[in-house]
Amino acid sequence: MRNLIYLVLLVLLVAAPVLAQNACPALVQQAITALEDNCEGQARNSACYGYSRVAAEFSGTVAADFFTRVADTAALTTLETIQTFPMNLENSEWGIATLSVQANIPNTLPGQAVTFLLLGDAQVENSVAPDEAFQPVDPVEVTVRSAANLRAEPLFDALTVVSVEAGTLLPADGRSADEDWLRVVYQERVLWVSADAVDGPQAMSELPVLTADQRASMQAFYFTTGVGETQCNQAPSLVAVNSPENLRVGLSVNGADISLGSLITLQNTAAGGVLTVIEGSVETEDGLVIPAGQASDLELDEDGTISEWGEPRPINEEEFAAAQTVQQAMFALQPDSVSVDDGLCAPGETTTHTVVSGENLFRIALRYNSTVADIAAANNLTNVSVIFVGQELIIPCGTLGAGESPLAGVPQPPPPRPGVTASPAAAVCAGLRQTSPLGGFPNGPTPFYWDGVAQATSYSVLVYDETGALVATFPTQGAETSVVGDMSPGTVGRGTNFSWAVQAFVSGVPLCATPPLTMPRDAFPQQVTVTSLPPVSLFLTCPASLLVSVNWANVTPGSLISWSVNPGAITGSTISAGSSGSQVIITGSSLTTYSGTMGSTTPSASSPVLVTCP
Repeated sequence: MRNLIYLVLLVLLVAAPVLAQNACPALVQQAITALEDNCEGQARNSACYGYSRVAAEFSGTVAADFFTRVADTAALTTLETIQTFPMNLENSEWGIATLSVQANIPNTLPGQAVTFLLLGDAQVENSVAPDEAFQPVDPVEVTVRSAANLRAEPLFDALTVVSVEAGTLLPADGRSADEDWLRVVYQERVLWVSADAVDGPQAMSELPVLTADQRASMQAFYFTTGVGETQCNQAPSLVAVNSPENLRVGLSVNGADISLGSLITLQNTAAGGVLTVIEGSVETEDGLVIPAGQASDLELDEDGTISEWGEPRPINEEEFAAAQTVQQAMFALQPDSVSVDDGLCAPGETTTHTVVSGENLFRIALRYNSTVADIAAANNLTNVSVIFVGQELIIPCGTLGAGESPLAGVPQPPPPRPGVTASPAAAVCAGLRQTSPLGGFPNGPTPFYWDGVAQATSYSVLVYDETGALVATFPTQGAETSVVGDMSPGTVGRGTNFSWAVQAFVSGVPLCATPPLTMPRDAFPQQVTVTSLPPVSLFLTCPASLLVSVNWANVTPGSLISWSVNPGAITGSTISAGSSGSQVIITGSSLTTYSGTMGSTTPSASSPVLVTCP
């Protein structure tokens, strides 16, 4: 009898951890499913109690039962701290809370907000006092007096994002510190226009001056999370931050200013902390850029302030498993915002997608209402965490079931290194590599050279800024392995460090690309001797869905570049600061073929242009 009791006890001791390990993922899925019901459609500048257990402290007096039940919400203006609690299988608890933070996003973009997600043992403390919180104002409408360039920053040498015609109406909600520029929104992008280029009411001169140190509620915060083993890899303790697509926002995290256009996670570790970038990129105030699939280990002082950023490193298996849980939770919060465009690809059909910098299979699957597993199967991918810039993927559209996560069918835990890498392992491209420049970029016309591959019929030099965004493309006319591109601020924008890669094509189809090579650019224009330049080149490319890029090469700096693109009769012009350049146009059309004309004044050239996008 005694032996039987010992045997039963032994079985229970062995079985208990196994049962707990199985119960943990189930509770995670239960909590994420409830999160969709409890916090979907959350108002901007509010907190939401997503799943038990959550606690919060507020300035002023609140009722005893205020913000104590799931689905409760509260305004950020009075929120001092919010805390979620670690997994407790016995009580079926795993704390989840969400914050919808306006940050520096204009009122002109209603509903757009930065989403904070607290999971497990996590806490966020608001560093912005209620009486110091910046309140964005409603915009005033201004009219473009003559054709004007809208720029990424309030500077004349900043990157021109798009040109607009005379008579264009723009909502403006703030002025630059020197009052020479107005912040406007055009086609859901936050841009700057010269104040001298527009007419508007008297209220235009009364708009607030926008400065980098202004902070809305919770735009500056301190985070802390639990350190130690979790019940399972799918139940991390962390704080995730997700900015709206195509918008970069500024935040102060534990005393350090960052700019992000991405999805990130923040966690404490035994050695300090870690910031992980799941999508997009993060730039610190010191210019350190952390791209997708990378992490930076944080050194924290006694009060939790970030004192040093570690060099970016690949994220590990545990961090990737946590990232998958975060992506599922974010998907649950925004199910209606990620549906595929009707004209993009019908359910049951297949299409192709060319991978761009910062993407991963999860984000691509969302775009086409597909799943990571289905895309992996269609492309014979053995590692769902590794795709490369320029890779063409076959996409089975509309395979995502109602309420299903794009990660359905993907084994847990996934392979250890996620994100986008710049080059495939195919032997055919083993010899493709950059040869010059290797130590730095001139500030002006720059000859690029590389070792090519036999199969390629043409190449393009791709230039990325410090955030990982593609800012210029310098194509060849054929299979030659050199091209001259302009690296001045007027073409590639301001900044100290840029990266360049070479992409090889076969009959216009991307074959492979080199890893980006990052180097500094000279602070001042340099005189570079170029022996010869090919004829003027005017053409269109397709950087992404609903976007067309007008491109030019081998013109005289100062030449007026003009274009007219259909459908939509989109016209515009800009002054080329260098010999080459490009400008992205938001078409708003789901059609795949664009045509029109482009022209240059110096040398005088005009050419019909046509592109068919994948």
